[in-house]
Amino acid sequence: RMLGKRHGLTAGRVLTVTIVVTAVSAVFTVANATFLRPLPFPHADRLVRVYLQPPGRPDFRDANPLNPLQFERFRERARSLERVEGIWSADRAVTGDGDAEAVPGGRVSAGFFTLFGGEPQVGRVFTEAEAAADERVVVLGHGLWTRRYGGDRAVVGRTLVLDGEPHVIVGVMRRDFEPAFVPTLLWTPLSTRNAMGRSTLTSVVTYGRLPPGRTVAQSLPEITTVFADLTREMPALLTGWTAGLKDMRAALYGRQAPAVLMLLAAVAALGLIAIANLANLTLADVMFRRSDFAVRAALGASRANLAAGEIAQALILAAAGGAAGLAGAAW
Repeated sequence: RMLGKRHGLTAGRVLTVTIVVTAVSAVFTVANATFLRPLPFPHADRLVRVYLQPPGRPDFRDANPLNPLQFERFRERARSLERVEGIWSADRAVTGDGDAEAVPGGRVSAGFFTLFGGEPQVGRVFTEAEAAADERVVVLGHGLWTRRYGGDRAVVGRTLVLDGEPHVIVGVMRRDFEPAFVPTLLWTPLSTRNAMGRSTLTSVVTYGRLPPGRTVAQSLPEITTVFADLTREMPALLTGWTAGLKDMRAALYGRQAPAVLMLLAAVAALGLIAIANLANLTLADVMFRRSDFAVRAALGASRANLAAGEIAQALILAAAGGAAGLAGAAW
């Protein structure tokens, strides 16, 4: 009842809590997803990105992927990485079994699914032998499967036409296999010969996994040596270029780190300002109602009764502002 009598003050306090909870929750969610929580992949602390750095441009923002031939040779020769897998992503023209549409797809090496913890929900993934033979097979993402086929488990064995070529559907990945860094909805085998034949600009984004107990710094010299050999074999393409190896988290989110840290500092400052404002509002309200406290005390209310009334009001305000703030953060 007391809060209901002071509409403006109550609304101001609830709005302050709402803004703070919304801002802190939203920014902390970003920081947690990118820097605090482990990446959602097996052995995520050992995952790395392999890349090439152009001459005179050491910033990782200028990093380049490997071309298919470099990828294949590097994959054969690198011994300091437990696994080496790659992906080339591009929109694919999908026809058959429904309307024609452009779907983001990836040509991937067969071990790409295993490297990032992908398990098929229906059927299987393609094998190394199928990838090496350039078999026309395709694995669907869960979203494309439910949207185009209505979640029909009998989809395995049916034909999907990609870029005018029929492909046999061999499996469907689980819903949780959606690597945010490669937004793709279907996957076909990565063939060096095919990719090179389609476009001289084709590239393969390369990822690897370090052996247990090995660090990026320990593996980089061997990676550098491998690319030095490749430079001698392909001087027109690689002279002056350097090889790089970067922790997966740093490769994905390193460029966002300054912005996220700035946002965290900003919401921390906002929180401190809001706490001070709420304290001032509460003290001003208590001072304004001194006569009310005096009357209630004269009628027999104890200090504990008076304090309990103020605490109850604060809890109601905190609950209302917190609920509104969490709704805003979720939105």
